[in-house]
Amino acid sequence: MGLVFILLANTVHGLGISPSKEIVYFEPNKIENIDFYVVNRDPTLIGVDLSLDGAFTDKMTINRDSTFSLGPNQKEYFDLTFNMPSEVNVPGDHIAKLMAHETTPEGAQDYTVGSTVAVISKVIFRVPFEGYYLSASILAESVSVGDDVEFEITLENLGDKMISNFDGSVLIYNSKDELVDTLEFSNSLGLHEIKDMALSWNTADQVADEYYANLVINYMGKTFETEVDFKLGDIFVDILEYQKEVDSGKIGDYSYIIESGWNNDIQNVFVKLVIEYDGQGYIYKSENFNLIPWEVKEDKMYIDAREIPEGVYPATFGVYYEGLSNTESFDIKVAKKVNYLLIGGVSLLVLIIIALLIFIFMIMRSRRKRSSKR
Repeated sequence: MGLVFILLANTVHGLGISPSKEIVYFEPNKIENIDFYVVNRDPTLIGVDLSLDGAFTDKMTINRDSTFSLGPNQKEYFDLTFNMPSEVNVPGDHIAKLMAHETTPEGAQDYTVGSTVAVISKVIFRVPFEGYYLSASILAESVSVGDDVEFEITLENLGDKMISNFDGSVLIYNSKDELVDTLEFSNSLGLHEIKDMALSWNTADQVADEYYANLVINYMGKTFETEVDFKLGDIFVDILEYQKEVDSGKIGDYSYIIESGWNNDIQNVFVKLVIEYDGQGYIYKSENFNLIPWEVKEDKMYIDAREIPEGVYPATFGVYYEGLSNTESFDIKVAKKVNYLLIGGVSLLVLIIIALLIFIFMIMRSRRKRSSKR
């Protein structure tokens, strides 16, 4: 039974750890040494503390002192010794973490780390399944209508036998669960092999919508399935939410939420509110802004409703971009906002005053009764 050992590296701030990926095939009781390093990319001295956490760490040893200092651009190399067990009964992935924490360097004065900084190499002990066992993943990015969707497929043989052939399909559905296209492929996977594939889908005949692709692989009498969601976008900005009531007699906030339906930046976007009153339109316009791909923007602008009396009036809210627009008509309510906090405070004050007056009255009445008895 084989075991795959993988290190996935990260970098945070100036502290880095590597290798990014290392694969070792397990043999019972084998001792394997893996080289790695920690680097300081900051221009100042830092302290480093190494630690292990998670599965199989009792079988791993870092062959150096775990606490040390690194100068600017300094790199330290180490060995990680893995004493592989005689057997592993549970197949699949077993995850551990190799961590390098930034600490106060030895002898440093007035040194502080503003927040806990750590880089982690993800350690995956992969125990192959008995017999034929294929796993796969599929990725896809959202694009504009007319651009090709690139499907990135990763295939892995997680079993202990070679997969001599398999047939795969990418079934593409729209938001109504209607099958709109199918891509097919075939291949093979050797023992412990990981293989990357790319498939391209032409969207020239499609429409802007939300889609998903179902990856189906038939191999050696078995089936594997997974899926991915993506969008085909058009240059369109959707209106998600906007205020339908404003304060009369004052300058106040007006909130809205819009969403870009395009996978490119949209420049010079603005929103506009028009309130129809007394035969004329009161127009309020935001400053221009840009939308990044697929952005949901929640924002506000200021409107002056001091010249509009209380009432309900026809209104239009719209978003304008790239010579296009999207508008919605509705009735807006202009009303005085009731300050319940102020009313509550005044009411409480009145009650306190009344209670105080009653208290004073009772005291004076009691004194008069005592005086009359004398």
